[in-house]
Amino acid sequence: MNCFWVKINETAREYPIIRVPNIIFTHLEHLSLIQHGLLKKNGTVKAKLTDDSQKGTQENPFIIDVSASLVNDLYLLKDIPYRLTTRGDTIKFGPVTGIMIRSQEELNLREEVYPHLGGILVSPSQFDWEKGIVTGEVYDSSKSRWVLKTVPLPEVIFNRSLMKKKKKVKLITKYQALGGVFYNSNRYNKAEVENAVLQRSELQKYVIKSRTVLDKKDVFSALSAHKKIVLKPVRSVQGNGIMFIKRKKRNEYLVYYYRKNKSDTEVYSVISRKKLAELLDTINFKRKPHLVQPWIRFLTYNKSPFDLRVHMHKDDRSWMCAGIECRVAQKGEKITNISKGGSVLSLSEALSSSSEVRRRALEEEVVDVCLKICTTLETNYPSECFADLGIDIAIDKRKKLHFIEVNFHPQFKGFQKISEEIYRKINCQPLIHATKLQGFKVDKKAS
Repeated sequence: MNCFWVKINETAREYPIIRVPNIIFTHLEHLSLIQHGLLKKNGTVKAKLTDDSQKGTQENPFIIDVSASLVNDLYLLKDIPYRLTTRGDTIKFGPVTGIMIRSQEELNLREEVYPHLGGILVSPSQFDWEKGIVTGEVYDSSKSRWVLKTVPLPEVIFNRSLMKKKKKVKLITKYQALGGVFYNSNRYNKAEVENAVLQRSELQKYVIKSRTVLDKKDVFSALSAHKKIVLKPVRSVQGNGIMFIKRKKRNEYLVYYYRKNKSDTEVYSVISRKKLAELLDTINFKRKPHLVQPWIRFLTYNKSPFDLRVHMHKDDRSWMCAGIECRVAQKGEKITNISKGGSVLSLSEALSSSSEVRRRALEEEVVDVCLKICTTLETNYPSECFADLGIDIAIDKRKKLHFIEVNFHPQFKGFQKISEEIYRKINCQPLIHATKLQGFKVDKKAS
């Protein structure tokens, strides 16, 4: 059956019944299970006469008569334009998609696309597991604003929040037990991801080999082997806690230490082995595990190092590259994060000194590596659902690629400075993917 646009007209009947236009009745008359989000209810389907103005399109939706008992039991919203489709023996009103957010801004970014998807987009704030419902902000496209509503548990929840682990595990366990799909549920640390990527032979040459640091002796051992190293927490965000160390002479070291924000950067032009040991003693390696790896000389733009943030997302069931941004370190700095003062360029700008053929070849290699990383993570974590990933890649002076890390809740504001179209696509694609996953077609206006 095709996917039609519909609006609900509540009728006074107490028994569960829906009346649909004759034109779609033949597709529905044999079905008796009606679904909205994760709620399901048995009901009867009857035909009704309609005028020719109803086309089942976004502009001219079919009007579906739904009994009050079904409206109440399924928490259907009368003022929301829905899509209607079938899956197996079930009639579905939807889509019903949830998004866990960090700020209201993340909801506002998605207002543009959702009217073209239909159904409900909810930001949950309170769950009722026994009733299978959730209360939260729902986007009302007719009024162009977010309103507090109680709706069914969504079929799909896309996670952009930073919940505490215990709370998140409890929520996901209950939600998945009811049949929900929870995207981007976990953030795996650098060591776990590196081990997963190393299991794929074609990717091994791209991995910057690292070692676990148990104490400061491991740091000095790495400095003996490599002269220049990077010390980084296994779990960190925005470059916090990273230390760059260069052995200049036997007892002299150059250190860049990035604490919590760009004003906390500590640069020690020359310090002794004793002073470096004292600095390392301030880190509790047992409580906060670290990795050490060789310090790769990144390619530079205007004498500042840059790396690539590659945003990958799911389209249906395949991975695609949404865009690539080059993050350039602030003058005199080593870290490229925008939160540490870095700036953003397109790949063609950053590689302007290379020929077009070379730029294209590098871009193709970057995308190919990232596609392999995405599928490798899915293979290694089969119980996980990934909607989008931010993969950081470095290019060294010889134009060789190096895999840095995977961001499971990637930030992407930098893309807005490169291309509004790419920025919009990154914002909208997880919702488009969730809509398709629920069995609803996506109009061209949304994609």
